[in-house]
Amino acid sequence: MLGELHKEPLAILLVVIALLRLSRGLAEDRRAPLIVAGLALGGLSLVRVEYAGVAAVVLIGAALALVLRRVRLIARGLVVATAVALLVFAPWLAYTHAVTGRLGYVGNAAGLSLYWMSPNSPGESGQWHRESTVLQDQALRDQRPLWRGLERLDPLRRDDELRRVAIDNIRAEPKRYLRNLAANTTRLFFLVPMRPARSPVVVGGCLAFNGFLLAGALWAAVRLRRTRRRRPRLPEAVPFALLAALFVAVHVPFSANPRLLMPVVPVLLWFVVHGASLVPLRWSSRTDNSLPPPGVGAAALAPSRPASVNASASTTR
Repeated sequence: MLGELHKEPLAILLVVIALLRLSRGLAEDRRAPLIVAGLALGGLSLVRVEYAGVAAVVLIGAALALVLRRVRLIARGLVVATAVALLVFAPWLAYTHAVTGRLGYVGNAAGLSLYWMSPNSPGESGQWHRESTVLQDQALRDQRPLWRGLERLDPLRRDDELRRVAIDNIRAEPKRYLRNLAANTTRLFFLVPMRPARSPVVVGGCLAFNGFLLAGALWAAVRLRRTRRRRPRLPEAVPFALLAALFVAVHVPFSANPRLLMPVVPVLLWFVVHGASLVPLRWSSRTDNSLPPPGVGAAALAPSRPASVNASASTTR
């Protein structure tokens, strides 16, 4: 990350701010934290424009959920946050409309990523390539006529042409595109398959860190669900899970790599930390059907007894 200037450090910061304020706003039913969360999500959408689509999907879903009484409070908070996010993003849409004459045009990178995901060359699995790689890699020599033709087009027409070719390729070989989707998912998390293959150290790091995140988040989700009636209410759990799922899903149809997963890491870590903070599940067998609050040990809740009894016994958190 130090060798080049990437968007991800700023994106991670904005995600953390959004999570912090959204959590506070949903827990306390306050408008100000939700607005700050929306500002952070709007900034995130300006840093990575694909997340504007995530905000729009959440806004529509939350607006529809307002009719459900059980989730109305959470839905209302999400409507506020995502509406503010889209308002922050609106000037960018106004700018792209002024430049291209098209409503809702967010950028010209999607065509390139979708093209590489489409079935285009034998042996390719959806991996993204630079234009210089096409001109140098003999395995991509059949791509060169297309890229020489693209050189004569302006950025907007180039994006349109790449989208058209990509859609034609997908329609011609839909099964290969489905295989590319599966390969892209593993590449997003674990950097495989790649050509040329990355070093075992790099791949091993992705396997260890992202494997821990996925396993830990799944384990935490199970624990949170099992103890949902015996712990302090976490109204942000479902919205955070929805955001994490959409943050990942928005990258799967387009050529991706683990760098794009970085903004999702704080959300998954939130689940891991909350799952690990729960006291052991055996507390659920207590007769009062309640768990001690986080940070309170068993000794604090146990009935008092003479100091001479079980003096050497250890307490369990």
